[in-house]
Amino acid sequence: MTKAKIVFHIGTFCGIDAILAYCGVGKVNAALCAELMIESFSPDLIISAGTAGALDPSLNVFDTIISDSVFYHDMDEGILTEYHPYLEMESFPASSEIITVAEKARRISAWPMVIGRIVSGDSFIPAERKAVIREESGAIAVDMESAAIAHVSYANSVPFVAVRTITDTSCEGAEDFDQNVVIASERSADIVAGIFRLAF
Repeated sequence: MTKAKIVFHIGTFCGIDAILAYCGVGKVNAALCAELMIESFSPDLIISAGTAGALDPSLNVFDTIISDSVFYHDMDEGILTEYHPYLEMESFPASSEIITVAEKARRISAWPMVIGRIVSGDSFIPAERKAVIREESGAIAVDMESAAIAHVSYANSVPFVAVRTITDTSCEGAEDFDQNVVIASERSADIVAGIFRLAF
């Protein structure tokens, strides 16, 4: 099925009814995809799976982050809560049930997994900017989509979690993205499959 130029694949994943879509890069594309998915299919859970850049110096390429919360790094403090009356906080928490499952998955996974905060914005982040974002946000990783997907999920009361695998470390910019994106994406997909098996 195609809506607003986004292709939604309808099928099963690990034996569970699932909808898969490639939203494209950036917050607007991500929000559009999430809203269409919720309106069209009424999912019980939305997972933002893909890649991220590390902000935490302890993270290595191909480590995977499971979000406990997400928010924007490119929005002024107070904008969401002061001008959006339905928002009581500036970050969007992940599903506590899925976090519990992720903890189990982390103990049995062959690959490094970390649970922490992810921030999103519409740009690749150069190495010199990463430390500033980490200091301001307390986040351990940065991507371009998860906060927008979480925002839409929150507005629609749909549980959300992000699963993002690192393509570039805290001291590297996006120059390593292209060479690591395929393996990192495959790693995220494998970990999502593991979470599905444990959760359902």
